Order: sequence, then C-alpha cells, then structure tokens
Amino acid sequence: MARNLTVSDSQELRLWGEIAFCPRPKINRGTGKAYYPQSYIDFKRRAALQLRLQWKQAPITEALDIRLVLMFKKPKSRHRKRTKHLRTIRSHSRGDLDNAVKSVIDALQEAEIIKNDNQVFRLQAEMWFTAEGEEPFSSIHISTVKNGTWRSV
Repeated sequence: MARNLTVSDSQELRLWGEIAFCPRPKINRGTGKAYYPQSYIDFKRRAALQLRLQWKQAPITEALDIRLVLMFKKPKSRHRKRTKHLRTIRSHSRGDLDNAVKSVIDALQEAEIIKNDNQVFRLQAEMWFTAEGEEPFSSIHISTVKNGTWRSV
C-alpha cells in the first residue's frame, strides 16, 4: 500500500495563555436551545484575536495537516525538585486532549484562518506541563495538503 501526499505552505501560529477545554453545551430549560458557558465563549474570542493578528492571508480552503503542542502551567502539587526545570507530560489531569484540540480548532475557525473544521485531514496533538517560570502557550503548525492518493493492493 503506497501513500502519496503533497504537503505545502507550512505556517506556525502561537497562542499565549492556557487553553480552555471545550465543555459540553448546556441546554436552556425555557427555550430548549443549546449554549456554551460564557468563559468558553470569552476564551474563543481572545484566542481568535491573537490568531487573527498573526494571520495576514485569506482563509485556507484546502485539506489541513495540523500539529498542536499545548503547554499548561504545572500545578503546585506536581512540582518536584528533580523535574521543576523540565517540561513534563500532562497526563492523569482534568481536561481531555480531544476537548483541548476542539477549542483550538474552534478558535482557528472563529479567526477565519480555516473555513470549517471538516478540512482537517491529519491531526497530531500533545499536552505538556511547562517548566518552572515558563508561561503556558500553544504552538499550532498548519500545513495544507494539496492532493493525495493511496493505492490499495
């Protein structure tokens, strides 16, 4: 089985501050309409503004290959003398990777960098704790996939 992809136009964007995890929508009992909490809406607006300031091009319409590195502030309960100067893997913590990824992709869409989240062809994501004294941030690498084929045997 041979795969052939043409990947081009790689861009890197940065989001400063911690990512808000995408929550489940809440339902208004009176109207029956779904809505997101105000804290999540505020995060998306702030993130979209940061991304818009870095992006000076038209929205991407091709298939996307996205790589995310999400850096979170290490809680005080996780500080250890031997590892305080190192970035460590964020596991067994509140907040799932898929909800963090959804938040970033929603912000990319709100910033009009991508047209729709269904453009994502391939996605790679990692969550880390920052080292002591390091501020949380997220690194977003976006590449466009022009065309691809996969021949089955």
